[in-house]
Amino acid sequence: MNLYSKHTTPESLYGYEQIRRKYAKPTLEMCQKLMGESSGNLHFTEFPYNLVQQLPDKLNVAGGLNLSNTSITHLPDDLNVDLWLDLSNTPITHLPNGFTVGKDLYLYGSGITHTPNNLYVGRNLDLRHTHLTHVGKNLTVGGYLDLRNTPITHIGDNLRVGGNLDLRNTPITHIGDNVAVDEDVDLLGSSITHIGDNLEVGGNLDLRNTPITHIGDNLYVGYDLYIGNTPNLDKDNLPSDMQVRKIIY
Repeated sequence: MNLYSKHTTPESLYGYEQIRRKYAKPTLEMCQKLMGESSGNLHFTEFPYNLVQQLPDKLNVAGGLNLSNTSITHLPDDLNVDLWLDLSNTPITHLPNGFTVGKDLYLYGSGITHTPNNLYVGRNLDLRHTHLTHVGKNLTVGGYLDLRNTPITHIGDNLRVGGNLDLRNTPITHIGDNVAVDEDVDLLGSSITHIGDNLEVGGNLDLRNTPITHIGDNLYVGYDLYIGNTPNLDKDNLPSDMQVRKIIY
């Protein structure tokens, strides 16, 4: 195997195609053996395991699952990952509906275009530098949600974020109803025009340098609301029921 892993073009070597076929779709038994050798973690980062394209059904990963820089295109509907999942720099475009990751989910630089409804991530969700255009309904993230440098245009209803929500310099225009973020929401320099009803922000809400026109009813901001350089916002008719510690123009 060392000859293949060290060769600049291993696909040109004799026997490579047989190896590729074997490891492109690893069996459940193969995955369980790998986890037994790595304290419950499952790594597909070394040759020939990095040839993986499809995981087996009924796979239960007690630790973390590393698929970064592989050719994985989709995940089985019944996949369970107790800790972290790394899908960074893969061509994957979507996740199963109702998918759950116990801790961190890394999708940095992947081909992901949207998150499914009812996605649950126990800690952090990194979606930077992806093709993401929208976030599904009922997304729950226990830590931060990083959406910088994505073409995202809207966020669905009932988003829950336990840390910061970072949307700086994105083309987002719409945030749905009943969104709750425990720390800061940063929309600085974004294209946001509409914020739905019942937005709850535990920290600061930064709307500077945006074309915001509408802030929904029952806004709560635990710290400061920044609305400097928002020429389309009628600052004399902000929602009368909003609760903000301080407005900074």
